[in-house]
Amino acid sequence: MKSKVSTKSIEVAENEKLSNVDILSTHKNWLVGLPISDDWQFEEYLEGQYHSRLSFNWRPTYELATLQDQLKWDTWKNFAKNLCVIIFDESHSHIKPITNKIYAQNIKLICQYFCFEKNRLNIQQVTKEDILHFERHLKEKKISVGYTEALLTAVQFLWIKPLFADLEGLSFDPYPVGSSVKLVSKKIGQPNCHTTTLLPETGLALIDHALKLIKNSTKTIEDLGDYLNLKKRHRSRVFKRKHGYSATELFKKTDLIYGASIVLVLGLSAMRSHELSGLKYEDAVLIVEGKTNCLTGKVHKTANTITGKTTERHVINEIKQALEIILRLTSHVRKKNKNTLLLLKLPIYNSANSKGKAIEELGYQSLYKILDKFALDAGYVSGTLRPHMFRRFFAMMWTWRFELGDLEYLSRLLYHNKGEFTNAYIEDERVWEFMDEETKRMTYDIFEKMFKGELHIIGGFHKTVESYKNILEAKVTVISPESVHDFVERVIDRNNYSIIPAIDGYCFMSKSRGRRSKCSTNGLSPDYSNRSESTCTSCPNFGVSIRSKKEWESRLNAHYLVSKTTKSEKLKKASDKAIKAIKKLKLNIIS
Repeated sequence: MKSKVSTKSIEVAENEKLSNVDILSTHKNWLVGLPISDDWQFEEYLEGQYHSRLSFNWRPTYELATLQDQLKWDTWKNFAKNLCVIIFDESHSHIKPITNKIYAQNIKLICQYFCFEKNRLNIQQVTKEDILHFERHLKEKKISVGYTEALLTAVQFLWIKPLFADLEGLSFDPYPVGSSVKLVSKKIGQPNCHTTTLLPETGLALIDHALKLIKNSTKTIEDLGDYLNLKKRHRSRVFKRKHGYSATELFKKTDLIYGASIVLVLGLSAMRSHELSGLKYEDAVLIVEGKTNCLTGKVHKTANTITGKTTERHVINEIKQALEIILRLTSHVRKKNKNTLLLLKLPIYNSANSKGKAIEELGYQSLYKILDKFALDAGYVSGTLRPHMFRRFFAMMWTWRFELGDLEYLSRLLYHNKGEFTNAYIEDERVWEFMDEETKRMTYDIFEKMFKGELHIIGGFHKTVESYKNILEAKVTVISPESVHDFVERVIDRNNYSIIPAIDGYCFMSKSRGRRSKCSTNGLSPDYSNRSESTCTSCPNFGVSIRSKKEWESRLNAHYLVSKTTKSEKLKKASDKAIKAIKKLKLNIIS
């Protein structure tokens, strides 16, 4: 990318570069080495974590076509490094290294934009118009509100004059009062831009494919061992002649088996990607040897502590098999380096860092490539496969089939600190796709019959039905089948309604009505194992139709009989309570 830069500007850039060398030549306790280097390795705070996770470099992603481009970027890079040093020095005591890395990435991205896209020589040349251009650039990218807010927060960091006298930043506050970062982010970011949820059919198909690959993995793993022995003796070309297929095909099969093992661990445990990457070799060995059935890990996202929170996950046989495969595949690398992590790069690929040292750990990019290869082989062609997709799949499967399941327990399984995090998983906008066609048709059919007056619902949900009817009558002059159908579609789709039928009535459930359930044991969702006459008859989600009239009448008669004949005060009290509850339904008005 070419740009016109005067000789005077180049001299200024060189002087600015030299003026901050002292700051960048000082050792920092949050960094391995000195900040003057273009390769930053943030100081690890957890024993055994893979180093590439905390590696970062200041080399631009743009082509430096001319000397002027190089000098211009040197000025911006020098400013960005100094800004990061100031921020990280201030925040080191309470900010995790991985967060610092993200800050550095975002600051670098913004500095590159102003340097190469807007052709600004330094931070002082950036104008308010440039900030607006950057906002429009983010809007065109259609990124999430959360990521937009992170980038605009980094823009706010550029206005550092009121905070730090050592470094001159923007000459104006980009987000003054009334125009906050959060407010602007909501305007230009994309809402609900989260990881795709795997539908049950797709997620189960991926797990099934993984199980098949692992079942037939023995020969491939043995062939891999033979290939590595041949390679050691410089006879790797003999492999095809000996086994009847090429080393390239072997590599592909090995990758797929590795991917299948990882998919099983993710899909059947719901662990986060950083928890997966931090699993220890020795813990996996204990499980495979049958000495424990509990896999220990650590989560950091909701741990509220820099050292993380220990997790313990019960291991079923399929996960045990997957761990055994991973141990066998990585054993050849482990013999050389004694790495304590479970997931390592396989020996079929040679990779090294900028200093020529072999990379052993399986970084995120390598993990993603393995998952994508597995997805393609499994026939999942609708997109990429990522670890977080399996967490959402796990949560949706837990609550699938009429929202059954204890969400408090699910929250513990996912290691969420608060129930709203779990709700965000299960209240996915695609939840309707999880219901089978028969249930969908039944839900639409009952709603249409209610609004047409063909089905009379009494009980707690009666008031909601009447409210919807009033809205419908206010919207149309003549209630026709077409208008009812359109109205029902809007009501159901907007609220994600589903109807759970039972012998004694209907439970009208949506993503918001779960909190109102009288049978709820956690204040968040229904607990159908806790249903009783008293809870259902007083529940705003419950409705009874003519279909259930005989059932309730027989119950009422039975309670009357018990109340009149029993000599037990306890039984009489329980029957009288039930009679009072059933009378609330006013069964005589059912048509």
